[in-house]
Amino acid sequence: MAFDALKDLLPGAMNRGHIAEQVAIARALEGANRAIAAALPAGRDGDARALSLRDGVVMIACLNAPAMRLISRIERDVVAGALKEAPKSDIHGIRVRLVQRISASGDMIG
Repeated sequence: MAFDALKDLLPGAMNRGHIAEQVAIARALEGANRAIAAALPAGRDGDARALSLRDGVVMIACLNAPAMRLISRIERDVVAGALKEAPKSDIHGIRVRLVQRISASGDMIG
C-alpha cells in the first residue's frame, strides 16, 4: 500500500473544504503584522494590528495617531510583508483606522 505525503494532500483538502482563501488571508495578515511589529518602536508593538483583508486592502487598527502616521508611511512594507506570506493574493494597499481598543481576538472596538 502506497502512502501520499501529507504536504501533497493538503492543497486538495483545502480546496475541497473551501478554506484556501481564508488560509491565504490569515497568512497575509500574519505577514502584515510582522512588518508592522518591525516598524513600531520597542514596547509599542500592540499599538497597531492588521485585522482584515478585503478587496485587496489590508485594514489596520491603530490605537493612536503616531501609530497611524507610522503605518501610513510604511504601506509598501506592510503590503510586501503580506504578499511574502500569501504571494498569490491580490493585495495593493492598506487602510488605517483609529480605534479605542484592539481586543485579544483582534476585533476592533471603535
